[in-house]
Formats: sequence, C-alpha cells, structure tokens
Amino acid sequence: GNFYASMGPKIYALSLDGNKVHVETSDVVHITLQGYGKGAQFIAGTKEKPLTHADFVLNGNEPYFRISIADANMRHADTRAYRLKDGKILPFTAPTAD
Repeated sequence: GNFYASMGPKIYALSLDGNKVHVETSDVVHITLQGYGKGAQFIAGTKEKPLTHADFVLNGNEPYFRISIADANMRHADTRAYRLKDGKILPFTAPTAD
C-alpha cells in the first residue's frame, strides 16, 4: 500500500480533496507530480526558500501518477504509482496479460 523510496527527503502526507492532490514534505527544492505522457506538473523552491508542501490538480484522465521530490543536495524521494478511483487515491497496479 503506502510506501516510498528515499535517499533522504521525507514525504509526510499525501491526500486527495476532489481532484486536488496535496503532499507534505521535509524541506525540498523540487516537488513534481509525474503522470502518463506529458502529464507532469512541477513546483520549484530554493535552498533559501525550500518547499514543504504542494497542491496539484488532476484532470481525471491520468491512468496513474506519482510524486517525486528533491532536496537542495539533489537527493530524491519518490512515491509508488497511484491512480484515482471513486474519489480515492489507490495504488496503481499494471494490467497483466491473461
């Protein structure tokens, strides 16, 4: 279910309100919502003014999305892939061949 990979930065919370994804993090300089194809959304801070949260609006057509963050030393953390279903964030599971 709920896990992420990190080289240092922390993801404290990931939530959904309607079609808005909210993420809370440790001090970081980049927060990115990555989707399928050209669906990435990016917010930048600086070492002097780091980010600790971000909000992203989903259009509802994303087959999946994930959050990636980076601190001032370019250490990354990434969530697993998620999808939306019935207004909830669920883990993304790739389709399997029968």
